[in-house]
Amino acid sequence: MFMASCKPVVLYIEDEPTDVIFLRRALRKAGLRVDLFTVPDGVYAIDWLLGKPPFDDRRVCPMPNLIVTDLKMPVRDGFEVLDFVRSHREFRDIPILVYSTSSHDEDKARSMAMGATAYLTKTDSCAELLDVLTNCVEPVEA
Repeated sequence: MFMASCKPVVLYIEDEPTDVIFLRRALRKAGLRVDLFTVPDGVYAIDWLLGKPPFDDRRVCPMPNLIVTDLKMPVRDGFEVLDFVRSHREFRDIPILVYSTSSHDEDKARSMAMGATAYLTKTDSCAELLDVLTNCVEPVEA
């Protein structure tokens, strides 16, 4: 029988495998207990949120407590994910951390104006990333 996890669920939208590995290592090193799921672009992320196949089993693909997204991705980028999430009532309350290589003020301002909870560049410290993640996820009650 499948047992639901008591850990917060984080959906990480990232097309660069090394960045996924970095985040996994940082979470493990910090002892921040989350269930981290990854998808490579905004199309997959939106399908995940909508529960479209192959993401239709919520026991396997749970609704996230936090979305972490890169901005620059193929097909649908982080801005399109922000727009989708914030324009759908059922997803509006999910915090979104934009975690991007872009340090352009315009990207940060646009992300925040579109409803991002926080914006970090990938050159920021690991401690800052973990602090934001810790503040964005709340433990899930059993």
